[in-house]
Amino acid sequence: MSTSKPVPLKELLGDSDTTVGRLITRCAEIDAITNTVRRLLPDDLKPHLLAANESDVTLCLVADSSVWAAKMRYHAADILISLSAAQGRSLQKIRVTVAAGAC
Repeated sequence: MSTSKPVPLKELLGDSDTTVGRLITRCAEIDAITNTVRRLLPDDLKPHLLAANESDVTLCLVADSSVWAAKMRYHAADILISLSAAQGRSLQKIRVTVAAGAC
């Protein structure tokens, strides 16, 4: 019979060596990228950006509908220029998708 003690939740959530800790860290990174991109968008687009992520040289954006995704694509060049100037990132293209189940 095993007598191992349960791991305290604080250790699971705060330790970046655990799966949960890595997940929390990655979520915080995505949240930071999303907030950075959101600040660069025109006011009418800001609430429609659900998430942003970087993958190699591509900035991936998730919009809440196809209409807002199209408008984000229209501003793609401005977003890339602003990110490069403000953050020193070397992104080259933007991919905009619509969230699954979006109306």
